[in-house]
Amino acid sequence: MTTTMETTTETTMDRERERAPLTREVAIGIAGAAALGAAAGSGHGLAMGLRGAALAPLLFFGGAALALPPMVLCGTWSGSRATLAELGRHTAGTLGALGRALLGLALPAAFLSATVRTRAGLGVLVATLSVAGLAAVLRQARALRAAEDAPHAWLAIAAWGTLSLGIGARLMFLLSRNLGGAP
Repeated sequence: MTTTMETTTETTMDRERERAPLTREVAIGIAGAAALGAAAGSGHGLAMGLRGAALAPLLFFGGAALALPPMVLCGTWSGSRATLAELGRHTAGTLGALGRALLGLALPAAFLSATVRTRAGLGVLVATLSVAGLAAVLRQARALRAAEDAPHAWLAIAAWGTLSLGIGARLMFLLSRNLGGAP
């Protein structure tokens, strides 16, 4: 017969084992966004590289944070049985996958930043970030659909995806405008 203390310790250890991959995925997401931001700004001096490294994770994680409430609301309206923890695991996995993609784009972004200093270069950067965001939304939608068995889940996921893409488009427009790419 186990004691309450042993059971509590085992439960705590199980939770820690479950959190480790989530922490790793989020760390990869932060590293990828920071690397791309630093690379994109590096051709314009050290200060811009550091600014890019600091702002890029805020942009990507801010976009993800803005998309979470609509995801929860759409899931609730569709009768979803997914818990907040499950949504968090899916989101952490998506952020990790996006971080890996952004790490792969860091070297080409550094080359682009060092060689092209026109509005066209900025347009390519914003377009690349937009495609990465779209891929992340599609991956998250696919993961949610695979985990959901509610009859109208596809409608809720489509509504969430549309809201998320709208948020991302607005963030990309603001980024482009603030960096001098749009009037």
